[in-house]
Amino acid sequence: MTTPSLSAQRGASLLTSLIMLVALTLVSLGSLGTSLMELRMANNAESGMAAIQMAQAGIDATVATPSNYFIVDGVVGDTRCYNVSGCTKSISTMPEPIASVHQVRITRVTNETCPPRTRNSASSCSKMHATMFVSESSYDNSLAGQGQAHLVQGYINLIPAGDNRDTGVTADIQN
Repeated sequence: MTTPSLSAQRGASLLTSLIMLVALTLVSLGSLGTSLMELRMANNAESGMAAIQMAQAGIDATVATPSNYFIVDGVVGDTRCYNVSGCTKSISTMPEPIASVHQVRITRVTNETCPPRTRNSASSCSKMHATMFVSESSYDNSLAGQGQAHLVQGYINLIPAGDNRDTGVTADIQN
């Protein structure tokens, strides 16, 4: 019986190891591509949610200042705007973090009417009147990679009957 000499081996194990290494490298690269795509998707979702929150902040900033928001003595179609042209009146200031990339428009939708009934109380036309407004807020900071969003919300302003002053009382419209 003869034993194979070292010089008779042809490198089969080396070839097998190289094939396995190439296969593992291809699987790793495919996994890396998937991970990068998932990371981009997560960043995009985060930017989208941040943009929605910033658009909501624009509406909240206008509602927080009743003189900017409510057009009690106006007519249907009157608007107050920030960074939008062609409005009845302008909103002069916005909080600084959102001021440069925001557009806000508040539009009077109805004349004074009886307030709607709510779950907690009945309405009385003899004591209160209501006027409906629509707030639109656009946030676009996509050039800085921070997303863009557009929100539209409806509000009702309650005022004492026969009074032409703003009370600052609001109620969200529930759909």
